[in-house]
Amino acid sequence: MEEEFAQLSRNAARDFRAEGWAGFIGEQRSVDLRYRGQGYELNVPLSRAVIAEFHAAHAQRYGYSHPEREVELVTLRLRGTVRSAQAKIAARAEAAPTGPGATRYRTRLGKGCTTENSPMVFDGKQIETAIYERDRLKVGIRYRGPAVIAEYSATTVVPPGARFWHDRAGNLNIEWK
Repeated sequence: MEEEFAQLSRNAARDFRAEGWAGFIGEQRSVDLRYRGQGYELNVPLSRAVIAEFHAAHAQRYGYSHPEREVELVTLRLRGTVRSAQAKIAARAEAAPTGPGATRYRTRLGKGCTTENSPMVFDGKQIETAIYERDRLKVGIRYRGPAVIAEYSATTVVPPGARFWHDRAGNLNIEWK
């Protein structure tokens, strides 16, 4: 197993250097394990106690473990990282507002009607819920749920009482206490 990880390490170093990355390459080793005959694996960080950690992870994930059963090693994984001054997160461009309710998403209800809110059910109660277009959220402004945030590839539901905001890198952050 050590030879295989050494080869993965050499491959990672070669790939980082080929892409122009310089500096120390940090490594995290892990393995995918399963009980013999199972059709699914769990990824566990490689350590001296990896088998015991697998049993504990299995019990946590599935509610049981079988320490008496044989464990199979399915996959070796190596994650390489390089710290570099050249890595910078680009700031997200502000969306240009087009009117007083520009951050809200307007849904067409028919015959020209639009709405910025829609009733949604949370904990069995119907609550007016704001609907936002994600790319129109203003950077750093903290919005309050309930809300639905629509974008081209996903829809995010924010429950009542939660806060959400876009950061400069374009991440959608949700804080729910």
